[in-house]
Amino acid sequence: MDQRALREFVVDAHRNGYAAGNGDPTGDGGTVVEYVTGNWRYVDRYYGSTAFLGSEIVFFDETPVWGMHYAGEPTGYDGDDEHIYKFLREALEQAPVEMPYRGPRRYAADSFVYRTVSDGTITRFSGTERIDCEGVPVYRGRFGGGRIE
Repeated sequence: MDQRALREFVVDAHRNGYAAGNGDPTGDGGTVVEYVTGNWRYVDRYYGSTAFLGSEIVFFDETPVWGMHYAGEPTGYDGDDEHIYKFLREALEQAPVEMPYRGPRRYAADSFVYRTVSDGTITRFSGTERIDCEGVPVYRGRFGGGRIE
């Protein structure tokens, strides 16, 4: 598996998936986002709108080759949670090809700051993410995944 091509596809899928506001109801209370280009297919399935849990699977030639699980929730924000998730989508659009799991190490806009820390490589990784508003933590998340053989 060409790791660079995989990383580039994951970034592209993220930018065209949840970060872009795309998704369809699953019928069992979840949301599914699918993105296809060439031989690559990405499927993101998640549940919940405030506290959420989800997984992403990348297929190459219809064979699952990579996956990630993730979960997150607000941590006492006094405002509308949609402000947090709008900012989270903005941060996820900024993910670098070198570290395509969630967002960049740091992204700031208005009064929000997104940060992520991860260990590993595209083949096996784990990490955390958080959003602060005016220095106060308002969201936290966890993620992990890697290759599927």
